[in-house]
Amino acid sequence: MPVTARCLALLLLLPCAFAAHAGAPLPVEYFSRTPYAMSLQLSPAGEAVAWLRNDGDRTELVVSPAAGGSGRTVRVTDNQGRYFNWVRWASEERLLLSVTEMRRSFGHIVHSTRLLAMDRDGRNETWLTPRIARNTQVEWAPTVGDQILHLLPDDPAHILIAADIARPREPGVYRVDVHSGRRELVQRSRARVRGWLADARGVVRIGMGVDGPRSFVIARRGTDDDWRTLWSTDLRSAGEIYPLGFGASPDTLYVSAPHAGRRALFRVDPGVADPPLQLVSASDRYDVGGTLIFASGSSLPLGLYLDGGPERLLAIDPGFATLQQHVDAALPDRVNYIVSRDRDGRRAVVYSATPGTPGRYLLGTAGGAFADFAESFPELAAAALGERALVRYRARDGLSIEAVLTRPVDPGPAPAPAVILPHGGPEHRDGGGFDPWAAFLADRGYVVLQPNFRGSSGYGEAFRAAGYRRWGTAIQDDIADGTRWLIDQGIADPHRICIAGASFGGYSALLGAARAPGLYRCAASIAGIADLAGYLRDTEGMFDRELTAVRIGSPRGDRALLRDASPRYRAAGIGVPVLLAHGDLDTIVPIAQTAAMARALEAAGREVTFLRLDGGDHTLRRPQHRRQVMDSLAGFLAGNLGAPRP
Repeated sequence: MPVTARCLALLLLLPCAFAAHAGAPLPVEYFSRTPYAMSLQLSPAGEAVAWLRNDGDRTELVVSPAAGGSGRTVRVTDNQGRYFNWVRWASEERLLLSVTEMRRSFGHIVHSTRLLAMDRDGRNETWLTPRIARNTQVEWAPTVGDQILHLLPDDPAHILIAADIARPREPGVYRVDVHSGRRELVQRSRARVRGWLADARGVVRIGMGVDGPRSFVIARRGTDDDWRTLWSTDLRSAGEIYPLGFGASPDTLYVSAPHAGRRALFRVDPGVADPPLQLVSASDRYDVGGTLIFASGSSLPLGLYLDGGPERLLAIDPGFATLQQHVDAALPDRVNYIVSRDRDGRRAVVYSATPGTPGRYLLGTAGGAFADFAESFPELAAAALGERALVRYRARDGLSIEAVLTRPVDPGPAPAPAVILPHGGPEHRDGGGFDPWAAFLADRGYVVLQPNFRGSSGYGEAFRAAGYRRWGTAIQDDIADGTRWLIDQGIADPHRICIAGASFGGYSALLGAARAPGLYRCAASIAGIADLAGYLRDTEGMFDRELTAVRIGSPRGDRALLRDASPRYRAAGIGVPVLLAHGDLDTIVPIAQTAAMARALEAAGREVTFLRLDGGDHTLRRPQHRRQVMDSLAGFLAGNLGAPRP
């Protein structure tokens, strides 16, 4: 996921203010709530804002007048098996809502995405994708059912969507009536093609997929042309080229491709054979990616917000660049993103934040003022949160590792108790933006280090590939080396350090405690993997077998490698207290992984606490589950590291 989208997904927006605290920790609910506002979208004419509002465990689809006034709730979910992801406008009167449902498919519980259309007042609902798909041999729950390829503004009754309703996990493209739900096949599914792109005219031009250890991109000039392979790349190499989206011209495709050891942004003409790559933006420090921004109700791109590059915006539409300049002048000394703009460029919704703090949404006009629409929980915005900074340290083999260091506002005497918080993935990266988990821990008085170990994304293909098949060795060494750096700098008390994390971070917490005895005082794993071979066998139908063999290992050919890298089989070497937490509806890492880890620790006579989250998923989407885990983690840390706050 791009950095901008990831930061927005992590925001926790609340409706009231709270003064900066001195000493007393803030209530856990301030950090564990679901974002108060998400997916704010102006209507094409700019008259209304459709958005998702979270209230406790409920999520509401709300339509508010852009001129001000109370909004109208048009759809509600209790988030028990059904979630709202985002909303878009098909026209001034018709909404499109992405919905995820938990369903069983091919023996696994999966997140099945669907698209629901309705009038702006909530009436005349129509599902545009089915709950169950069937062909002559099998039936399944579609996992791709909400991908909008084009809004077809010249045909407001129809949109183009990609959905796997003819072949599992291999979507076709359909022209769908947003009122009746009737579908017309535009592009049949093709073997191993996982995604499609349409150009600004609405012509399906690009297909992307994986075939064994190779990724590929196919292209065509128009609907009457044959598909041809544009690029095919061995995933074990650093040469993968993947499309980001079309520009305003059908002859302009933006792609991410290798450049001088990093990924850079290029433009190409996909209509020619072996198209030359024209460099748009590059960095010698980070990979450069981009997220296309579109006007409401339109599929003409306005620009790209760039991640990692020296420029923050590549403007495709000149008016969008002017609007961004006005926003930055109106909201100085902040990072500002235009998240939605009406069709004519008169109104815009802006997300604005300062580094490391929660942001807020504002609504304004081109050339005019911007007013708050949804504040990013003012009690945290007004409170003194921990200071976040990017730091670097050397791993034992000399590799430079970037990390995020969060210090408490009132740290007390140095060195301080610390929490090492490795991220999930492992192909992910922690940045300097607001992180509710790091903020929560720093508010409790702990120094927090989030290392971007080898295998993390954003630092070039070689850095990412350096983590392949080294989950249990070099990656864990990088994390341990970051811990020792924190000690050597006099920041962390060597006798009061805990390692904690979720998903791959939880796996790393368990393995770190086993591989580095004496370094950590405790370990906490949330939805972590315990047995790599067992995990790969249990999820074999969900992931490409050859790709996982390249990146992790094969459960058939690499048994010794995977066993040595599995915390379950090293439980006897974990000599510190362990906290385990896992949701029983986790579709990414089965809860059986944590249950097996708990049994192994108990059999070894180790101290373990297992928190089972009934109805919990992999990301703890429900705030009650995040609150349970945060509460338990705070008590666990205080019991083992000592409470740094009164």
